[in-house]
Amino acid sequence: MGHPWYGAAIEAFAKSQPDAPAIVSPAGTLTFAGLHRAIERTALELTQRGLVPGLPVALVLETRVIDLLLMFACHRLGVPAVILGTDDPPAIARGLVEAGGIRVAVSGGARVPDGLGIPTIMLERLPTAPAAAVLPAPPDAEAACYLVRSSGTTGGIPKLVVTTHGHDAARVETTLRRLPLGPGERYLAIIGFQFGLGRSWAERSLLHGAAVAVPPALATVDALKAAAASLGATWTTMTPVHLKHLLAAAPADAPLLPDLRILVGSAPLEPADRLAVMRRVSPDIYVVYATNEVGALTLAVPEEIRRNPATAGRPDPVIEMQVVDHLEHPCPAGAVGTVRFRSAQFPQAYHRTVAGAASRFEGGWFYPGDAGLINAEGELELRGRVDDLISIGGQKVYPGDIEQHLSAHPAVAEAAAFGVPHRIQGHAALAAVVLRAPVATDELLAHCRATLGAARSPGRILVVEALPRTAVGKIDRRALRRLVAARRSTLGRSGRADD
Repeated sequence: MGHPWYGAAIEAFAKSQPDAPAIVSPAGTLTFAGLHRAIERTALELTQRGLVPGLPVALVLETRVIDLLLMFACHRLGVPAVILGTDDPPAIARGLVEAGGIRVAVSGGARVPDGLGIPTIMLERLPTAPAAAVLPAPPDAEAACYLVRSSGTTGGIPKLVVTTHGHDAARVETTLRRLPLGPGERYLAIIGFQFGLGRSWAERSLLHGAAVAVPPALATVDALKAAAASLGATWTTMTPVHLKHLLAAAPADAPLLPDLRILVGSAPLEPADRLAVMRRVSPDIYVVYATNEVGALTLAVPEEIRRNPATAGRPDPVIEMQVVDHLEHPCPAGAVGTVRFRSAQFPQAYHRTVAGAASRFEGGWFYPGDAGLINAEGELELRGRVDDLISIGGQKVYPGDIEQHLSAHPAVAEAAAFGVPHRIQGHAALAAVVLRAPVATDELLAHCRATLGAARSPGRILVVEALPRTAVGKIDRRALRRLVAARRSTLGRSGRADD
């Protein structure tokens, strides 16, 4: 990339394609030459406001041009950042600030979470004139770039992982080798920069010479279509929640966004939904399996998804993937076990960990916490979270197996499986479904038993209006268990939480 710091490629593009668009918004276009100057001016302004290389900051982001400038200005200065969003609960934001040893927050106009207890540098617009000060030398590959919050969903304060400029620069290559991207492309920033899925792919676009299109607020599907057309967008990232809304509005006979490639991440998208999206939203769907801690792990491209809608794709050659049993022995192809990955480009530990605390980093491997299998083509297929594994009388039942079979029924729009305590068997498997057509639950139970067998099928199926989801679109199984508890008096003994 020419220089070790994460963002150095922008300076190279400012020389090789100075007039090419880098950031496009309703307010106008910033070329790569203009972007390079803007980053340096912003970095100079931050130094005059007291930022020092190596001193971490809390960077509060939304989805504006100034947010992109602040991100790269911090990179240029060698100032590692913990990313906060305006919707972060105060307790979470304070916990991250304390865990990172952070003494100052920086915002481009975004509302800073309450009660951080540190001063804020507010920089709402680009400095228009160059300052007299001289920037320090760029950071090297070993300097800290981000203090990334973990992907954990336990409800506590997320752990932090230090990624270096070298880590993040390497990710630019490994995560985009199979995704067409380069000069002439335009990334539509639908997901806010406070989220890893939105921030990382916007950065990667610029570092490959592509442009980032920053739209106004997109409240409707028509607004999304208009923004994609007016800003010349060629690709974007979305969550399954976004795609559900688009499917509800999409025509049945033609794709809604035929010219927009879509990278799907943050939560699983059911196989049947993937095919529906490819028919009715965009034929060019990519699915990324990633974590905050180490970035993208596998990528599935459109032809792989058409051949096998359940695939999570394959890793980049620099990433080793295994599925192992409870003794850490590699499983044969097709056998379900715990998924793990390793690479010299990964961070290897959490930041400021407490002795004895649980870690996903172990023995040089990173364990995302998912169960899955490697199929005959060498592609990963996920089966759910390891923590969600249901043990019924010693029989292991993976929620993903139940969900995949239920979702294959023509009357089922969505399905989620989960375990509840059972007095004799240890756990009982239940499932919740959202229907697209009326159907008896007995028919759905018979459908599962015909393919999974009685021992691995749910004991009860609940029909719900919608599946509860977390903020990033993942199924909230805790909320489903609470729903079971609320309905406990109406369930039979095999589904009762205290049975």
